[in-house]
Amino acid sequence: MAGWGQYSDEDRLFELLLPPGAQLSLDETAAPGEVYLYWSPAPGMGTFSIHLQPSPDRTAQAFLDLEKEFGRITKIEADEAVIHNGYPAHHLRFLFHRIVAREVVKDPHTGEIRHMPEREIHELLDFLFFTGEKHAARVGYRLNLEAPLELHVDFRKITQNFRLLRHID
Repeated sequence: MAGWGQYSDEDRLFELLLPPGAQLSLDETAAPGEVYLYWSPAPGMGTFSIHLQPSPDRTAQAFLDLEKEFGRITKIEADEAVIHNGYPAHHLRFLFHRIVAREVVKDPHTGEIRHMPEREIHELLDFLFFTGEKHAARVGYRLNLEAPLELHVDFRKITQNFRLLRHID
């Protein structure tokens, strides 16, 4: 993975590798006590994210139930307990179908504003869930199936190379 750079959070809870030019952004609108970092390189194509929350009930099943409110799960590819880089996690990977209302989007790189019509979107969601007694972390991505193959490969590599540096408490 030539050219990829290492990223570590300020609290040294995790580290990961990012492709050249990728940067995690902090969502300033996250609820108090939560941290939401994301990288969305192409509008409407997908987002890699890390969500740290103070609630241990933020499980894979709760996430799946929430997604069902916004669309239709068409296939669950993985829903299993795993060990990821030495830590227990839950891996959830599924195909999802939803209808997105008309919207205006701004390309973060060019500033171009586009009007998007109502459309059907087919996505792949692939996340790891780490749960402690008081906190939880969700790491992974939501990716439009029409996104370029390179983006599919990059998001998968980032998730696979994510490493917790200590237990979630």
